[in-house]
Amino acid sequence: MNKGKKNLGNAIWSVLDVAVYPVFQLVFTPFFINQLGPSLYGLWTLLTSVMVSLQLFNLGLGMGTFRNVAFHWNKGDKQDARNTLNVNISLTALLFLPILLTTVILALSVVHLNLFNLEDEIKTYTAVCFVLSSFVVLFRLCDQVFQSSYKAIERFDKAALINTLLRMSIFGAYLLILFRSPDVRWVIFGNISISAVYFAIQMHLSKQLLGGAVKFGIDWVLAEEELNFSKWLWLQSIAVILAFQFADRYLVVQFYGLEVLGYYSIMAVLINHIHMGLTAAVSWVFPKFTEREKDRESFYRTVRNSLLTFSLFMLMIFYTISDWFFEFWLGEDNSSMLADYIGPFIAFEMIFIFTISPYFYLNGRKKEKLATYLFFVTTGLHIVGMLVAYTLGSTPKSIIYGMIIASIVSACVNNYIINLRFLQKSLIYEAGLILLPQLLAVSSIVFFEYGSKEFIFSSLLALLSMYLIYIRPTFIDLKLLRS
Repeated sequence: MNKGKKNLGNAIWSVLDVAVYPVFQLVFTPFFINQLGPSLYGLWTLLTSVMVSLQLFNLGLGMGTFRNVAFHWNKGDKQDARNTLNVNISLTALLFLPILLTTVILALSVVHLNLFNLEDEIKTYTAVCFVLSSFVVLFRLCDQVFQSSYKAIERFDKAALINTLLRMSIFGAYLLILFRSPDVRWVIFGNISISAVYFAIQMHLSKQLLGGAVKFGIDWVLAEEELNFSKWLWLQSIAVILAFQFADRYLVVQFYGLEVLGYYSIMAVLINHIHMGLTAAVSWVFPKFTEREKDRESFYRTVRNSLLTFSLFMLMIFYTISDWFFEFWLGEDNSSMLADYIGPFIAFEMIFIFTISPYFYLNGRKKEKLATYLFFVTTGLHIVGMLVAYTLGSTPKSIIYGMIIASIVSACVNNYIINLRFLQKSLIYEAGLILLPQLLAVSSIVFFEYGSKEFIFSSLLALLSMYLIYIRPTFIDLKLLRS
């Protein structure tokens, strides 16, 4: 298979990996709301956010496994590739202790310190769910290490297949449990049981693909080498999780309650899945930035501009059909509860896509410290934006507007620094003009009524500028994507 077809295949498998489960999740969201009720569904979204936040304990071992296994495997050092997997899966197992301790502290804080401002009758119920969730988090972190090792040897198909089967099995268990009883504790227990089975399956699959059994045990010299790289990715993941999986949800649940959080989270989770899908579409470039030297910057600009063109076009289409889509999906009553969040969240993602390509580019070319610095700048701006916007507007919608403004500022800063350090191209283009199509599209959503003359004119300008800025100047070289 030539490289172009292989790269395309890896991209397709990566997108399928993150797309199949969310589609089923979206289809059955009305069922979850009806079975659990708005308050318990809000609790479920809170627990989901907490479980995602607890993945900040991952120490960056997933992406560290991806890069280092790929490095050793491509050199023909298969034993070193297996050693990397063994050390990282063993380190992950050790992380269960701090994860469990954190969930116990959260549980006690809910019961005794009124954390999240919950009603008295569900505090103990919530505390039990928090402790159970520690086991879910452990298995998710192990999954990340296993799947990264498969992708590192370019078996994106195996990674996508096993991950899809795992998630669909868990989702099937959710449906069976909720048909019988709307109890979140049993839902979490079903997740744990199935995850344990798939852990054993992935142990066997790793033996087949990497040519040796997974062995638990830590070579601390090798572990230090792994952590020297992965710690920077870990810091980046901490910043992202705190800003985009916890901060806004905490503000919403603390000041507006579980029911509002439930509806807010539907849109937040949907946009998160869209972002994950776009990220997965270009995840195959990560080791490419390590390998390429001669045309690395041209390759980066091609990947970035291709992603910006595709994603902006698709998000504009999504916004155009959003009213029909949400009413068809959730029904008139539930969709009306999302009305304030749909446009702002889509506008936010139009700008937030600027974070994807720099992440792979900087970490791939071994500039983890700079990547971490820029991630902290980005997330810091977003947290400040949320707080300031909430203070001024005092609504969940205002929090999203704060995130949009912060994304615009951080995109300018990130593009300016990357251009200054590496690209050394036109500053006007890299830190200014490149944002114009997104800004025009965002303006059409935020400032104009859908279907108005102003909305149509601004949207057409966005499409025209996308062609003039991303495509016409030949900043997209498809030959590089095939190499």
